[in-house]
Formats: sequence, C-alpha cells, structure tokens
Amino acid sequence: MESRFSSKNKDYNTIFKPKRKGTDLEYQKSPNNPSISLFSCAMILLNANFGTDPYFVGGGFINGFYYNLFALIICYIITIISFLVVVKCWIHGCTFSFRTIWEYCISKNHFCWIPELSIVLSIFYLTMFYYSDSYITLANIIVYFQDSDTLPDILQSRWIITYAVTSVLCLPAIFIKEIHQFLIISIISNIALVIPFFIMIYHFVHLYERFPDFSIESNIVYKASNPVDTLNFVLYIAAIVGNHPVIEYVVQVMNNPTYNRVKGTFFVSNIIGFLINLIVGLVSVFMFMPSSYYDNIYLMFDEDSYYRYDTLIITGKIFLYIRSVCTLVVMVWIGSRHLAQMFDSQWEYSNWPTYRWIPQTLATLCFILLNASGDYMNGTIITFSETIGMIGFMMNQFILPGLFYMRMNRKEMIFRDPWWYLSVFLLFFGVIITIASFFSQLLTKVGDG
Repeated sequence: MESRFSSKNKDYNTIFKPKRKGTDLEYQKSPNNPSISLFSCAMILLNANFGTDPYFVGGGFINGFYYNLFALIICYIITIISFLVVVKCWIHGCTFSFRTIWEYCISKNHFCWIPELSIVLSIFYLTMFYYSDSYITLANIIVYFQDSDTLPDILQSRWIITYAVTSVLCLPAIFIKEIHQFLIISIISNIALVIPFFIMIYHFVHLYERFPDFSIESNIVYKASNPVDTLNFVLYIAAIVGNHPVIEYVVQVMNNPTYNRVKGTFFVSNIIGFLINLIVGLVSVFMFMPSSYYDNIYLMFDEDSYYRYDTLIITGKIFLYIRSVCTLVVMVWIGSRHLAQMFDSQWEYSNWPTYRWIPQTLATLCFILLNASGDYMNGTIITFSETIGMIGFMMNQFILPGLFYMRMNRKEMIFRDPWWYLSVFLLFFGVIITIASFFSQLLTKVGDG
C-alpha cells in the first residue's frame, strides 16, 4: 500500500507486524495537519481520561484495603497491555482507530457501527456521571456565597444548573474540528485537578497538628467482605484509566507520530493519572474512611465544622467544578463524534468535508440533551444505562483489542508471539468481567428492590 502523503521518515509498516521499531511511523499524517508536542498531547489525554474521579476513588477501599489496592495496580497494568495491543494493530496508511481496525480485520461493510457504539455507550456513562457531579459541586459552592435561606429558587433549581449552566458550557464542542483545539482547556483543567490535590495533602498533614494522637489505622478496613463491591471497584477503575478511543484523535495532530512517541504520550498521561488517583484515594481513606464511600472527598469536609468555611476547601471545590466541566466538554465532543460516525465513515482531519458540521452539530446537541435528561431518569433506567455503559468499556478496553490482534496475527506466528497470548487473556478477561458486571448490577437491583 502506497502512502497518501509524503514523509521524511520512511520507517513505517504497511502490513501487520507485531514487532515495531521505536522510529516506525504509526499514522499517515498529512503535511496540512497541525503538529503539537508530546507534552501537549499528554495534557489532552490527561484531561480526556477522567474528570474529578480521583476524589471519589477512596470509597472503593472500604471493602478490603490491601485487596483493592492490589486490584487498582493490576487494573492499570492490564490497561497498559491493552493499549499496547491496540497500537500494534495500527498499520501505516490503513488503521489507527477501532473503526479502521474493524474494517481491516473483521468486515469492511458489515457491523462497522459496533466499535463506534461501544465508545458512545462508555462515554455516555462517564458524562452522565459528570453531569450529576457538576450539579452537586456547583450547588454546594453557591451556598458559600448566598445564605441558603435567602437563596433564590432559580439558583437552587436542578434544571437551571443542569441545562442552563452545564449544558451551555458544553456547547463549544459543536465548533471544535479536531482535538488539538482543546489544548488550552486541557491545561486549565489539569491545573484545576492538581490544586485541590495539594490542598488535600496540606489538610492531611495539618491533621497531625490538630490531633497529635491521630492515626490512620482507625480509618482502614483491611478485611474484604463483599466480592461484589470489589468487582464494582475494578469496573470503576477500568472506566477511568483507559483512553484508547482518544488516542486516535491525538495521533492525527501529534508531531512525528512514531511508535515511541505514541507510547510516550500514553505513558506520561497514565502514570500521572495513576499517581493522582492512588495518592488522593489513599489520603481519602486515611482521613475519612469508611464514611467516604464513592462520595466526593471534598464534600466530606462539610461534616467537620472546622473545614466548612475554610477558604482552601472552598477554593478546592471551585477548581473541582472547573475540572469537571473542562473534562465534560471534551468527552461530549468525543462521544458526539463517534455517534455521528455510526452513520458515516471514519472522520479524519485531513479529509474533512464541510457538510460534516451538520451531523456534528446534531450529534453534539443530542449527546448534551441525553446527558442532561439522565439527571431525571428513574432508578431502573439509570441501572440499565450503567450496565450497558460498563459493557461498552469492557468492549473498548479488553474485548475488542484482544479480538483485533488475534484476527490480524498470522496463523504461523500465533504460538511464537507472546502478544497473542496476552490478547487471548484480554478477550477472556473482558468477557468474564462483562458477565460478572451484568450479574453484579442485577444483584444490586434485586437487593435494592
């Protein structure tokens, strides 16, 4: 296959090849495409990967501290393996996304919407959560500036905050052509993520000054008592550590998208994300466990009158709201892009017809309204949405990467290629976790009923 665009670097694979050189070009990039640095790409990935989730992670440790800490680390390792398997399925000038890999190794004309649908479902699950988080955080912040007894009804309205504030802030996604235009938003978002992190560390250290006898031991639950809770924790971590669908956009605007640079971008963003999730999760456990079960840790400070009107805590909440909205607008853009692609071909920056502004606008509005309405869904619909969202995540993270690699590998190489065995593991792991997730949601629903 000949390259559509000329390139100074002639190291690239035009056929599937498991072994890659670090200098191999992974994407056939047009000279007209923008070029941003590895650091800029990592900033975009870090913003698009998760929102305020690190400040919820601590609650997962309620069901066995060491057990779930081990599950957290293993989940990250498996996610890294999954990402490397996906990238090894890229062929220069042919495949660079779930859609193009499906067309190459499964079918060019049949069921091409499946990978797109799995991404839409997984993104919808996250954005629905961020809509709710944005409402709770903003409603909590407003009270600091206006007495709750004299607060106008319009500022207490969930409808106003959800539609008129959060949804309007997501509208800029309509006008974004490619992901590099989110760079400034991503940098602001990542700063907004880190500032509450340092505020938490400060208050954790300050605890020992307030209470010299303070010990973290009383807040740690060592015994794992409920396997369903552990499974839900694994599913939650898997949902916030993988950014496989985002990388297909980043690679189109990356300067010199070689194998090493693509890996480097992923590793930089994921290592930073892992450390933030781990440290904030542990501090949450040490300070508030076991009362922090999947609640924003900053809301836990309200339980102590000492922190209730603390300037640093209020500042942290404001930055968390900024983080939530900045991540939300990027995820809405990604979700709406894949929603539109379900009815079209793969969209590339170098091949952008003007007419695509129409489906992008319609898909974005549809995605925004669907998420906003999620705030008013009944329990059954929410449970169903969470279940299919998790199935979408398992498809993206484990099942499809494993399936793609197994399909693309030559038969004579199967038993000599360690990545083939890892692909089999990913496929079976994804299927088992998906089935377990389904029954977990079913048991939870029956228990609540």
